[in-house]
Amino acid sequence: GRTYDAVNALALAALIILTVNPQALFQSGFQFSFLSLAALCISSAVLSGRREAAARRLQEENRKFPTVSGKADGLRGRIRKRWGAFLESVMSGAILQLFLVPLTAWHYYEVPLYALFLNLLVIPLCGWLLGFGLLGGVTGIFFPELSKWLLIVCHMILAVYEKAIGAVNALPFSQVVTGRPESWILLIYYVFLTGICLSVICGKPSLFFSRKLYHKAAMLVHGYAGLLLPALFLGALLFLPERQVCRVDFLDVSQGDGIYLTDGHGTHLMIDGGSTDEKQVGKYRIRPFLKYNRVKKIDVWIITHGD
Repeated sequence: GRTYDAVNALALAALIILTVNPQALFQSGFQFSFLSLAALCISSAVLSGRREAAARRLQEENRKFPTVSGKADGLRGRIRKRWGAFLESVMSGAILQLFLVPLTAWHYYEVPLYALFLNLLVIPLCGWLLGFGLLGGVTGIFFPELSKWLLIVCHMILAVYEKAIGAVNALPFSQVVTGRPESWILLIYYVFLTGICLSVICGKPSLFFSRKLYHKAAMLVHGYAGLLLPALFLGALLFLPERQVCRVDFLDVSQGDGIYLTDGHGTHLMIDGGSTDEKQVGKYRIRPFLKYNRVKKIDVWIITHGD
């Protein structure tokens, strides 16, 4: 007779997967999936507390300044409700990005600056995408022709996603190359973020914060200045001095050479880069290596063979 508990369900799902394959813990898909769902559970708890606080403020306001016209009060209430729902979606997306930005930098060596705004389009349509996808899949077992019409909605939503992602990627600074961050930076970031969230959800100072710091931490998450945290994280990644060392790397590009050299003073050089034997070697071998090492520009590229 107990109600559904998302946190325990999430933990049970992770336990089952890791029992079958413990190495899944180190897979990017596992980490992104469970961290995203955990972040949504946390954002739900934070937003629930905000709604309760807003309801109390509204009751006090109505008690002090009772409205004369019920019609005006109804219109104001509807506008406030719509605006509140929009702000909650923004806040939920912001909290999600707070948790995913470091993991994105760790696995992809770059972060998307406009992901929060893109999520305002993507997340509301996910319910429709999932609903029509399930309906079309079940209907297709019995009525294949009918399922095609139902799945048109899914195709339309995915087409909107694709167009939106293309438009966002065309904006300047849509992807910021960060390289792979140091593990200690990620550890400090997540400890700090977890402490803030626990303080806000529990409504009292947590293990990480003193009573005086609690109010500032609560304001950080309850307000929309929570975006300051990923900004500071990005700043640490972008402006921390790189380790300047003279090095040579030989990339496995199949046929031919793929040699990277740096003099330790900011000059980057490449020799060749593979041949047609390996398809899309630049996309899957060279570019990830350069992004991993936060190399944004090759100063000199030496080509020894015309092919």
